[in-house]
Parts: sequence; C-alpha cells; structure tokens
Amino acid sequence: MADGTGGGAPRPPRYRVEAAAADRAAAEAAAAELRARGLDAAVRTAGSLPSLTAGAPAGPGAIVAVGMGLAVPGACSPDELWDLLRDRVPQFSEPGGRMDIDALWSADPAAPDKTYTRTSGFIHDLRPHPRLRAELAAGRAPQREPSGLWLRHSVLQALDGVRLDAGTRTFAAVGMTADGGHAAEHSLLRHGTRLLAGPAAADPEPLAALYPAGSPDLAGTAPYRVVRDALAGIADPVETVVVDTACSSSLYSFDFGMRALREGRADVALCGGAYSVNAQTMVLFAKLDGLARGGLVRSLDRGADGACRAAGGTPRRLWPHDDAELSAADGVYARLRLRRVRETPL
Repeated sequence: MADGTGGGAPRPPRYRVEAAAADRAAAEAAAAELRARGLDAAVRTAGSLPSLTAGAPAGPGAIVAVGMGLAVPGACSPDELWDLLRDRVPQFSEPGGRMDIDALWSADPAAPDKTYTRTSGFIHDLRPHPRLRAELAAGRAPQREPSGLWLRHSVLQALDGVRLDAGTRTFAAVGMTADGGHAAEHSLLRHGTRLLAGPAAADPEPLAALYPAGSPDLAGTAPYRVVRDALAGIADPVETVVVDTACSSSLYSFDFGMRALREGRADVALCGGAYSVNAQTMVLFAKLDGLARGGLVRSLDRGADGACRAAGGTPRRLWPHDDAELSAADGVYARLRLRRVRETPL
C-alpha cells in the first residue's frame, strides 16, 4: 500500500493484531473485521514477536511483570479472560439482586435520576482462589466487601508459587475510587438513615433489607481500608498507596510501583486496581451521555455509541529484573523500561 504522500514506500499497518500460532485463525478474523470497517490491519505471529526469558539481558533499571491475577465479569483468571476474548463472548448483564434496575432505568434519557441502560459488567460468579475460599468457609476472611474480595483473590493469584519472606519489602499501589463500590453506597444510605432516625428509633436499621450490602462499619468501605484488609496476611508488612486519578488510576499505580522498585524502597510491587459498579455511577454516566445505549462496547466501529462500565480487580506483580532473583520457573509477562503517564480530562 502506498503511503499517499507521493513516495512509493509501503506504509506500516495502523492496527496490528498479535497472536500465537494456535490463535492465528481468530487473529485473522479480527483483522478482517477491522479491514471491513475501512481500517488498515495486519496479523503478526508470535514467532516474530520479541520474547523475554529468565536470564535475558534487560538493561539497567528494567522491571518485569512476573505474576498476575484477575476477577472480571465471566472470568476468574487471566486464562479464562483470554478464552472470553478469543471466543468473543459479551459479558454485559443486568445487575440481578445487586440493585433494583427497574427503579433505576427509564427509556427516556432525560428522566431525572434514571439511567437509560440496564446492563453493565457485573461479576456474578466469583470462584475464589483456594486460600480465599478456605478463609470464607471458616469465617476468617479479613474482607467481605465485593471489590476487596476480588482484589484479595487476584493478589493471591498474582503471588501463586511465591513466598514472601519476613524481610521482603512489599509495595502495593491500587487504583480505587471512593464512589466505586455498591457496598459503600449501601452503607452510606443506611448510615444516613440511622442518623435521621436517632438513637431512640424503634428500628435502627430500616433500610437494611433494601440495601443488604451495607455495613454498620462505614469507614470499612473506604478505599484505604478495603485495600488494607484485602492485603492482610498476604504481604506483611506492606507499604500501601491508594490511587484515584479517575480512568487512569490503575496506570498510575504502575508508575508508583516502578518508582518504589527503582528507588530501592521495595523488593516486590503489587500494582493494579479494583472497581465495583454501583447505582450512582450508572445514573451519573447516563446523564453525561457516556453509556452505550445498546449495552455493547463497539470499539473502532462507526456505530459506537458509548462505553460500558464494568467491575473487577486486576493486580500485577512487578519485580526488578535480576538474574539472581528471577528464576526460570517465573512466567515473565512483560518487561517495563520506561514510564509515562498522563490523565486526559473529560
């Protein structure tokens, strides 16, 4: 293809789909769909991709991602998420018992305090990491707030096969927002009702049945407490930073983690984010006209009409690339050399 500037040199494809040999057919189908939409796309096979193995030279200051875990709608591990992406199975759904969608929804986008979409990315079927499952069964889980459970499950996955010795300096940076959880929303409503009712009220918890995810411990739903409890007993002691820069929070968490490793303040860093869709954000983003009316994400499509919010927890384990520490048994998912982060305002 000519570059359109008068020179005859081929222009590199604007979009490149990278895939292992086993996934070549799915990658070709994705590239063909992009081309059908008028976009320039090509497939690059895994054999031509740069690889990183234990012992490979990484250069000064290089950091590698050697563990990851996740909980997202329809998937409780990175492998399950890859299967969803490969099979192209949409995971947007109604919230079920998490909130009364009939009370929140209206077909009229201008209706006050209503959302025009009934679906988002909700986690309905978390299959906890074995350690978390045992803690829940024994009533010993330090955190039961949903986003905290997803975070704990995912951190345990990211640390599978790793023993953090007593002297290991762990740094955790987690992207999380104070309005990003329905448990906090329920707790706040119940707390406000208790204050209005007063100490002499016959029923001190009149909204308990309507907002079951709420907790009498309102402070326990604050992001720093959710993160602290999610990490309890996994990495002690741990220096923790909670990051809220809106949509870029999890990206900034990597910046904090890489700084801690490069400055010698930590031996291992846990970076990522956690988020739970609630009624407030469903209504807020509908009023901003930012949600997809059809309830589907249609990236790179001329018919795209908005975004869909989704819940999840997705930490990564970062390690300085040191041959003495990085064994051949460690799966290296990425090598991080430089960092540059920027938040684009709405």
